[in-house]
Amino acid sequence: MIRKNHIINLYGVLLTVLLLFVHTNLWAVTEIYVETAGTLQSLLTSTEQELKVTGVINGSDIKYIRQLVTAGTVKKLDWSGVRIVSGGQAPFISGTARSL
Repeated sequence: MIRKNHIINLYGVLLTVLLLFVHTNLWAVTEIYVETAGTLQSLLTSTEQELKVTGVINGSDIKYIRQLVTAGTVKKLDWSGVRIVSGGQAPFISGTARSL
């Protein structure tokens, strides 16, 4: 039978591990709001492996996001809160569209 003290100690260990995860930012997300399309690169000075973009973006911003994903800098991307507008650089290579 597990004694009450062992259960309390187990909860203490679990709480300590959880605090270490939070302290080391293992769940960190870089969130960025783009007010003016085409300015994402100037707004984003550093990023965690998880990126959340909201606001207005254009081809230049999509091209920059593609570079971050291709380089492995960003592993998870949430851009469900963006509105894509025309303008900026073409977000594709060699005249053929490629998926992000």
